[in-house]
Amino acid sequence: MSGRKKQAEIDKVLKKVVEGVEVFEEILEKVYSSSNINQKEKYESDSKREIKKLQRYRDQLKSWITDKEVKDKGPLIEARKKIEIQMEAFRSCEKETKIKAYSKEGLQLRSMKEDGKDNVRRWIRSCLDQLQSQVDAFDVDLATLSPDPNSEDFSKRCELELWVERNNFHCHALEVILRLYDNERISDEQIDMIRGLVDEYIENRTDPDYNENEALYEEANIHIPEKGENFDYDSPHDLEMAPNERNALPFSTDGSPTTTITTGLPGTGANPSASSGLNPSSSSSTLPSSSPSSSSPSSSSSSS
Repeated sequence: MSGRKKQAEIDKVLKKVVEGVEVFEEILEKVYSSSNINQKEKYESDSKREIKKLQRYRDQLKSWITDKEVKDKGPLIEARKKIEIQMEAFRSCEKETKIKAYSKEGLQLRSMKEDGKDNVRRWIRSCLDQLQSQVDAFDVDLATLSPDPNSEDFSKRCELELWVERNNFHCHALEVILRLYDNERISDEQIDMIRGLVDEYIENRTDPDYNENEALYEEANIHIPEKGENFDYDSPHDLEMAPNERNALPFSTDGSPTTTITTGLPGTGANPSASSGLNPSSSSSTLPSSSPSSSSPSSSSSSS
């Protein structure tokens, strides 16, 4: 092979090494981050395939490094080192994934994972306790306020009813999330996305300058079913369907027709005391027409 052709072949392999290292690193990251057993096994198989490709490039590089006709060996040695680093990363990953569940190391890893899950469960239960305590306090204040729309207390009453309604919604959402988490239907990453926002809501709910992020669960791709909705906590179908797709369905999950009811929210310019027969502070929702509205503040949910 002429010197020019050989250099062209070297350049081609060096380029493939760079691309191969990037692909391998991406797959290896997925091996570590995936919580789904089937996906994890697939990524492990993909990483093994890619490391074999890199090993073949390494063998070729080694032959060129010992070739006296090749003068510039620096890029070849550097590329070989990059491959060897990835080979070591693959061996470490393979060793970790081969730890048996009943081995000492495996039990330690499982214990660490369970400790993390227990921490999440404790946090959710603490939030539920705090939210329910707030609801109890709001209910005490509501008992002292007149329900007459013409009374001086009515705007304060509407505000408290809104707080009760939002707290009850978050209690329901966190109870759903706890059950999904126990069934491994949502990830720690999704919990991390909502954790700070839920804590912020509990701490600052009554602050007049606080603006609640009402889409915090949607942004974490967590579907919160309506109360009474026939929701399968073990099926990935219910979780994968986007909330806007579910709300667009002409029938609820139990087959009954749905109707959309919209009332005003404070700050929107709508009259919070509109005679809709619902809580004055209810937000838009899709409810089965055959069931009564669940937006009344009197339908407080009990938390664990």
